Amino acid sequence: MISVLYVDDDESFCGFFKIFMEKSGGFAVTTVRSGKSAVDLILSGIFDIVVSDYQMPGMNGIDLLKAYRQAGSQVPFILFTGKGREEVIIEAINSGVAFYLQKGGDPVSLFAELAHKIRQAVRAEEALRSLRESEEQFRLLFETASDGILLLSDWIIKDCNDQAARMFQTSRESLIGRDFALLAPNVQPDGNRSREKLESIIHTASGGENVFIRWKCLRVDHTEFDAEISINQLVIREDVLHQAIIRDITERLKAEIELEQRNIDLSAAYEELIASGEEIKYRLEELRLSKEQLQESEERYRDLADLLPEGVFECTSDGNITYVNRQARLLFGYEDSDLENLFVYQFLSLQDRARAMETMHDVITKGISEPHEYSAIRSDGKEFSVIIHSSQAVRNGVIVGIRGVIVNISERKRAENEIKESKQQLADVIEFYPDATMVINTSGEVLFWNRAMVHMTHINAEDIIGKGNYEYSIPFYGQRRPILVDLALHPDSLIEYEYINVSHDGDAIIGEKYMPEPGWEKRWLWGVAAPLRNAHGTIVGAIECIRDITRRKEDEEKLLKSQEELESLVAERTSELVQVNLALRESEERYRTLVELSPDAIYVHDGEQLLFVNPAGLQLLGAQHEDQVLHRHPFDFIHPDYIPLVKQRTERTLIKMLPSPSEEEVFLNVHGKKVDVEVSSMPISFQGKRAILIVAWDIGARKKAEAQLREYASVLEDKNRELDFLTNRLLTMNRDLDERVKERTIEVSKLLRQKDDFINQLGHDLKTPLTPLIALLPHLVREETDSEKRELYSVFLRSVYSIREQTDKILTLARLSRQEGITDFEMIHPTALIKQSVDKNWFFIEKKNLTVNVQVPDDLVIPFSTRDASSVFDNLISNAIKYTPNNGFVRVYADINPDTVTITVEDTGIGLSKEEAGQVFDEFYMVDRSRHDRQSSGLGLAIVKRIINMYGGNVWVESEGKNMGSRFTICIPLSNTGCFTVPSEN
Repeated sequence: MISVLYVDDDESFCGFFKIFMEKSGGFAVTTVRSGKSAVDLILSGIFDIVVSDYQMPGMNGIDLLKAYRQAGSQVPFILFTGKGREEVIIEAINSGVAFYLQKGGDPVSLFAELAHKIRQAVRAEEALRSLRESEEQFRLLFETASDGILLLSDWIIKDCNDQAARMFQTSRESLIGRDFALLAPNVQPDGNRSREKLESIIHTASGGENVFIRWKCLRVDHTEFDAEISINQLVIREDVLHQAIIRDITERLKAEIELEQRNIDLSAAYEELIASGEEIKYRLEELRLSKEQLQESEERYRDLADLLPEGVFECTSDGNITYVNRQARLLFGYEDSDLENLFVYQFLSLQDRARAMETMHDVITKGISEPHEYSAIRSDGKEFSVIIHSSQAVRNGVIVGIRGVIVNISERKRAENEIKESKQQLADVIEFYPDATMVINTSGEVLFWNRAMVHMTHINAEDIIGKGNYEYSIPFYGQRRPILVDLALHPDSLIEYEYINVSHDGDAIIGEKYMPEPGWEKRWLWGVAAPLRNAHGTIVGAIECIRDITRRKEDEEKLLKSQEELESLVAERTSELVQVNLALRESEERYRTLVELSPDAIYVHDGEQLLFVNPAGLQLLGAQHEDQVLHRHPFDFIHPDYIPLVKQRTERTLIKMLPSPSEEEVFLNVHGKKVDVEVSSMPISFQGKRAILIVAWDIGARKKAEAQLREYASVLEDKNRELDFLTNRLLTMNRDLDERVKERTIEVSKLLRQKDDFINQLGHDLKTPLTPLIALLPHLVREETDSEKRELYSVFLRSVYSIREQTDKILTLARLSRQEGITDFEMIHPTALIKQSVDKNWFFIEKKNLTVNVQVPDDLVIPFSTRDASSVFDNLISNAIKYTPNNGFVRVYADINPDTVTITVEDTGIGLSKEEAGQVFDEFYMVDRSRHDRQSSGLGLAIVKRIINMYGGNVWVESEGKNMGSRFTICIPLSNTGCFTVPSEN
């Protein structure tokens, strides 16, 4: 049972919410009227989830969420409100709301979705809480372990506990990030290099094994100590790490050496006693030594058992545990004190306990010792697979119980399952491989026949799998004979000769075959076959993939023809190029003539010397012959003030190969006189080298004209000053007017915002009490048997529907008025929305006995907004139902074209005159006020027109006249070329 706290200032809606949710089952609902009252209830911790309205006096829904989150409570929160503004949704998401639902629409669907969201949010919070507890338990075990624990990633220490830092005599921060191989001497006592040995151990642990070794460690101060290390692989948040558990055994080794020395001393004393011949003392000493050795043997057995990587246990004949080693405790998640007075059977699943008792009885009474597989249970209740090897425990010749070894086979089980999944995946790959594929064994029997092969041969897999004697060749050749897959098993040059373009790629054989046989429509087939081998390399079968390459062969023939045509075309183009070359030479001659006769000065230089000059260029420089100019440095004819500019232009043109725009410069002619010129340049290739083409114009006359213009400009400037004075006066007047306009604009904007806020608040305040009325009144109408009361309820219901309709229209019109564009554009199915609109008018359809027929395809998809499309269909269908008399007919149908979709709502209602049809989409227009519903606003069709136009579509109405019915049609564009015109005859 989920405990829900619902917060809403509307008392009637609180009661309606509680009845509806508890009736759906699985919920216990508590309601409260304000956010401030809800905070203390939430902090008491008795509620699983909070559902709240947004707009409430004193504290809104978002403020309530922030208040109890700041107080430390993480109870999930759902905002359930009539507010649909974008800023409210954004604020809710940023504040950590689990879900956001808007009131309105069908109450049954609305509360079904709300119940689903509540369950989903509660389950998510429970999962998150469990994850936090699990991580806290792991961290506590990690930090308080008596052994040092390291987490390794590619040799590098990613994390460690404080005990590990103490072992290596450094801080935890210093230890993290070190190479673990460097925390050991170069060579281990067994002669192996530390890094190579550690690499082998990590590799073994990566295979899923738990590796247990003795290791010589190196502290940060370069002192050494002996340790036992257990290494295993684990995955934390998808990161593959290796866990190393280190136990310092330096003191234990010292004790063993000391004990060994004491044994030597005792042996010497023993020899002394023998030498003395004191037989009684000899026997007493022998008895004492025997007891010590027995005790030492038992201790060594315990120590050895603790070092084993598998679990070891001993129990009495009735199953009471007397001993378990360290690995067994780790395996089952118990401490030493937790195992007192426990029985072996408690560690096995219920279904395996009876079998375990029977096995234990056989071991004790008959001495039978065979391994058995069981499902074991850890201390946390999780099950895992084990194999237990057991035998009799005998002391002083008496069977005292059972001792055994526990092997964890969870990883092996997981590997077996992965192998099964891998085999299944391989089978699925072959089954869905696009080429026709079959597999046979060495006896020629079909083992696999995939879907593509079924499609190619029209023979089902079950009809051919298991059959041999070349049964698989009949669909291709109409007879039993070897084919390509048989050549992979038994090569045969005669059979191979029948194929075309045969090639070998290792064991694989590839070939093509033309199939003129009946039923194949003269097709080309390509095939590849190869033998299949087992893990030992023995051939166990063969596989063949067959592909229809008829189209490729046809394309190759077409390509060959195209190549021949191309060669012919190349010959023609070669002839044309010869003609073009001749024409190019003629063009070159014309170009040279053009340059020689050009009135503009043209020069070519390479940055070092002038290479070419035309007659106009010689004239500009005052030269009579080319010898006076050619092979001289270009800068010889540049005024010194302009040489830096010309250098930059020369470098840009020669190095970057970029043309330069026209610039004014000053040349010096051969007599040293200044010549004002305008110069443009571009890079060219001249005589096989990079060069610059310079075109220059004499602008001396233009300079004189510009000087005269400057004089005129001075006069104009004086006149402009007078105009500036008058202009400043006009600007001052304009600023005053602008300030007044801005003030009025701000006031108007403020009034518009207040209007939008009022409309939104009014819509919220009206929708909240209407929701329970819309949900409950239909039940009262259906269940009431008194005709007068039933008619009274019907009047109530019509009024409620009218209020909801007018509220929706006003809110929609307000939203469209401030909407800057389409914000929730998507691909929608209009049929479902049309049927929802019909269902909303069920009361009036039944009341007037109307026939409503929806003929729009269910799979039709259009680009639109779900909210806007619902508004369009609601208004068109309610309008048709409202103005269609009793026993009338309403039909909705669609016309689908490549560029447009038109949906028409046709009725047999009151119809329209031509004049009325031209005004019916105007706001607040009513066709016939005497026949019109007094509660109608005249906004429905205006909303339809505004929405359709917003999406680039059109809407129009057709009617033959009064009482002749109407057809309202909307056109929705599917491309940029659709919905530009409206039928003119209407």
